[in-house]
Order: sequence, then structure tokens, then C-alpha cells
Amino acid sequence: MDINKLAAKARKAQLMGKKDEYERLTKQIEEMRKTDVVVVSGLDDRGRMRTVASATEQVAQTEALGPKPAFQRKRRAPDRVDERGNRLGYFQRDLDDSKVDVRELAQRERLGTGSGDLDRNLARSIAANSKYSGMSLDEQFDSADHSMAQYESRDAKLKGHDRVEWERKQAVAAHQRHERVVANCYYCSSSPKFSRHLVVTTGVRAFLAVPSIHRVNEWHCLLVPMEHTVAMNEADENVQEEIDYFRKCLVKMYAKHNQRCIFMEHVVQRKKRHTVVHCVGVPADVYQQAPIHFKRALLEADEEWSAHKKLIDLGGGSTGKPKRSVRRAIPPNFPYFAVEFGLNDGGFAHVIEEEGLFSDLLGLETCCSMLEIPSQLVLRAKRAGLERERQRAAAFGKLWHPFNWTRVHLNKNKNNGSKRKHQAESSSGDDSQGAKRARTQ
Repeated sequence: MDINKLAAKARKAQLMGKKDEYERLTKQIEEMRKTDVVVVSGLDDRGRMRTVASATEQVAQTEALGPKPAFQRKRRAPDRVDERGNRLGYFQRDLDDSKVDVRELAQRERLGTGSGDLDRNLARSIAANSKYSGMSLDEQFDSADHSMAQYESRDAKLKGHDRVEWERKQAVAAHQRHERVVANCYYCSSSPKFSRHLVVTTGVRAFLAVPSIHRVNEWHCLLVPMEHTVAMNEADENVQEEIDYFRKCLVKMYAKHNQRCIFMEHVVQRKKRHTVVHCVGVPADVYQQAPIHFKRALLEADEEWSAHKKLIDLGGGSTGKPKRSVRRAIPPNFPYFAVEFGLNDGGFAHVIEEEGLFSDLLGLETCCSMLEIPSQLVLRAKRAGLERERQRAAAFGKLWHPFNWTRVHLNKNKNNGSKRKHQAESSSGDDSQGAKRARTQ
């Protein structure tokens, strides 16, 4: 099991007061950290399936058959043009894909194991060629070899042991990069930088916490996925569903105190940091002007000339358009900023062209401007002490307690478990009584 999942289970056991289970999981985590063997997950950092195991099995099957004859080992590369001159394919993978049905090809594209990014392959081939060094961009274009071989990835021609070894190295390198990112993450439970005292409540796949810095007001909280997720539009559907449960209960909690909720998410792809959904409560009269403030802030942010639309309307509210989620509005692997007003009052999204020019605190700065709070005092304030942060988490927990859906969910699972245990005991008792009657007869 992944060490991050074990740490999440250990934290849940600690919060529920199960000391024995918490100590057992803690020892198991320490033993996993001491081992030198790298256990690579079956999914990559984007949640896509790896193919290392299947390739290893194929090589093992071919080795079991023994060495091939000489005439098979020296087989020349297949022609990419038939007898009449018609092209059969541009790449070797095209010839291999001609023997595969459409369903398997579609599955490869969904899993990210298809033909790959052709532009990226071309850029890598040009960068690896020494003849382009010292040339201008026009000279490189004039002297470029516009053959289709430059668009083919380097790993496409690898076969057998070479391909398995290449995939193994890629998987280990990706796993180590992911471990380094998680070790420096402030929101992963297995990281030493994780602040457990800020957690208000924990669900199955996400948790609710209060911010340690950049706290706008006492109604400011965070929705964080358990797993290290880069963006919510790339998160698993179960994670998104649980985040939606939190959002519905938060909206009810804010409405009880005459407050309205604004949800914000800022995704920076180049840093691969843990995504966080900021929830800021504002008074009802200020909430009515929130779309105007955020629309103006997003139109003035980023570059003046951009390839994407400055403002993507998510629908809902007074627009009359159906509400869209960020998952449907923005494709994966794009840095973006998204703001949603309540559950069905609309929202905006913005694709970030230049991440260095876009402020990381744009959403919080806009909220401070709406609430007429000096943004410099809020965003440049130092982190409070440990005891003060615990008091903030406890105060928000009292407000959240009547609307805590995780408490109802855990009690329901506990009651279901006790019912199953009682049924099992009753059934075993009936069986023992039946056996006694059989023996007496």
C-alpha cells in the first residue's frame, strides 16, 4: 500500500482515539521508509496506468520459448510503402496499430500510451542535434530536416529488454520525483511539513482545514484532497464528489450565519503543488457584488494579448446558461484560476498564459478588496503560534459540527458494522443450536 494512504489511515485512527491501530500503522510507515526497494505504483503522477509489468511479462514469455533462429533475428525493418507506392504508415507504431482494433486504440489514448505529443518529439530531436547550435530561429527552420522521423519518439523503436529497461527507469524516476514533491508538501499527511492541528474534520478522500497564513477572516477555510492532486479537473470522480459534499454543507453553514461562500482554486502546473480550494465567507450584501470584482480582476490579470479567452463563464446564476464544472470548462495540464459563487450562482475561470506574471494571491486580494480589508496586513502577516492556530481550528469546528456530514457517515458505517457482527453472531448461535439438536436426535 502507498505510504501516503497509510499515513491518512494513521491520522484518522489518531483522531478517533484508536491508539493501538495508530501505533501499528506508524511502525509500518517507519519500516517502509527504511527499505531500499522502490515500490512503484501502478499509476503514474497523472493517474494513468503504467505498462512496465505487462512489458516484462511479454519479454519473459518470449525468453521461455528459447533463442530465435538466425533468419528471424536478422529480419529487416518492414516497409512503410506497399507495392503500388501507397504509404502504409509514417511511423513504426502506425504499422503495429494497423493490427489493433479501434477500441484498444481509444483505450491507449485515454491512458496516455498512444502516439504521444508530436510537437514535443520534434523539439527534442532538434535540441539533440548539434548542427542547430549557434543558429538563429530562421536559420534553424531553413536547415531543418522535415522528415517524419523527427516526429517519432525515441522509445518507439525500443524492443524487448531495452524497452522494459527504459520503462522501468522512467517509472522509478517519476516515482522518485513524486516522493520528493510529497515530502515538501504542506498538505500531504505523510510529509513532515504537514500541520495536523489545522485539520477540522477528515473524510474518506478529502479533509477540511483552516489556513495557517493568508487568512482573510474567521470564515476562511480550505478543502484539500487526501492524495497529492495537482488540479481538481484532474482529480478522481470520487474525490470530486466528496469535495462537493463538503461544499454543500459549507453553504448551509454560511447561510445560517447570514454569510455567503466563494470557492477559489489556483493551479500552477510547473510547481506540481497540492491543489487547495479556498472557501471564504462574505456578507450577503457584499456577495452580490462579487462577480463584478472578480470579472474585473481576471480581465486585468496576466498578459495583455493571450491565446485563450480572458474570461471563461461557467454559467449558472442570472446568465440563464447551464452550470459547468471546471473539469468541463478547462482541459487537463493547463494552469488556471477558477472562482465559483456558492453552488449555482455562477463562476469564472481563466487559463493562465504566463504563470510568472499571474499573482498567486489574486483571489484572496480580491476578497480583501471586497471586504475593505487592507490586503497587505492580511497577506503579509506572519504565521500565528501553535496554540492560536489550535484555537482557530476549534472555533471553526464548533461552527461546522452541526453540518458535519462525515460524522453521520462514520456513525452509519459503525452501525452497519455492528449490525453485521450481530447477524454473524446470531447465525453462528443458530448453527450451534441446530448442531446440538442434531446430536440429541
